[in-house]
Amino acid sequence: RIVQVGGEHEDYYDPDFCIYNDVFVHHPDGRIDILGYPEDVFPPTDFLSATLVGERLALIGSLGYQGRRDFGRTPVFELDIRTLAMRRLAVRGDAPGWLHRHRAALIAPERIRVSGGRVERLVGGKETSGPLSGAFVLDLSTLTWEREA
Repeated sequence: RIVQVGGEHEDYYDPDFCIYNDVFVHHPDGRIDILGYPEDVFPPTDFLSATLVGERLALIGSLGYQGRRDFGRTPVFELDIRTLAMRRLAVRGDAPGWLHRHRAALIAPERIRVSGGRVERLVGGKETSGPLSGAFVLDLSTLTWEREA
């Protein structure tokens, strides 16, 4: 199967702009399942990474809609690829911040390294975007972020 998660249509200034909170599952026989999730379960998400960890996809980051960002936090969700159940993970630690357009790699059975990309910040009441400084590791067994040394 091929699994597609979230995404966007058009650019923010276009009247048809939309960010999705759905999952498309493409089956080998050509069938496509489309699953929509309530926003409180999985908000509109774009420019994320999806890393396969066993029987689940770890979904990290999002640019999302302006005015809906939780600066300083990094959105992390988990999609069970057997049941297609989605859940938000309550992570703690030294998070990268509101991260998007980054790279993610599984570096150990329960550890994901994120690097590159951009971080949205609120500075003087204005949203700004800058490059991610350094790399971070998410330990899924403890749900903890740490800055890579």
